Amino acid sequence: MDSHTKNIFLEKIVEECDNCLSAADKMNKFLVSQVAEDQSTFFKNMKDFLIHTAAISKMFWPAKNSPKKTRGRCKSLLKIIGLDEKHILKDRKFRNHFEHYDERLDKWDKTSTNHTFIRDYIGPRSSIGGTAVEDTDIFSLFDPETNLFYFRGDTVNIQEMITSIIQIKERAKYILVDHSDRKAGYRDLSLIRASSVVKRQSTPI
Repeated sequence: MDSHTKNIFLEKIVEECDNCLSAADKMNKFLVSQVAEDQSTFFKNMKDFLIHTAAISKMFWPAKNSPKKTRGRCKSLLKIIGLDEKHILKDRKFRNHFEHYDERLDKWDKTSTNHTFIRDYIGPRSSIGGTAVEDTDIFSLFDPETNLFYFRGDTVNIQEMITSIIQIKERAKYILVDHSDRKAGYRDLSLIRASSVVKRQSTPI
């Protein structure tokens, strides 16, 4: 990958990072204001956030059947930005949940014991349920105390994702300005302590 192509990809990575952080900011404002409005607005932004994180992910980790050129490009970008195979953004399951929502509903309809359906809920997982609600009955729940997002038994820490996106953006911007791939040219970004973008609430919703 030549320098011109590399910079185009880095610019796209920065753009997708900005899209993620914009959605996170909207979620944060919703939580901080605690205005009694339709919570689906919050989860619309959550969906946007997770879709854009998947767009970042695809820049670094190719699909299984990707052509050789795509796999090579991903490997190069991983090295340039300095990410590893255990990175939180590698897993695109939450984007897949939203993209294949109909299939998730079909499976729920077939397997749910009580056909309890939980969607667009803000609060602790422990505040709903008992034996009537299985983890797979939950299609979207966000706990502001733990920053965990739940979807049919899968969970992800949204704050950890946000922090990693900030780091990726800062590194990509630095390389774009520096115009250098040299490892010695990297700043140590491991010490970045970004302020919480999705803030915890002092009182539950």
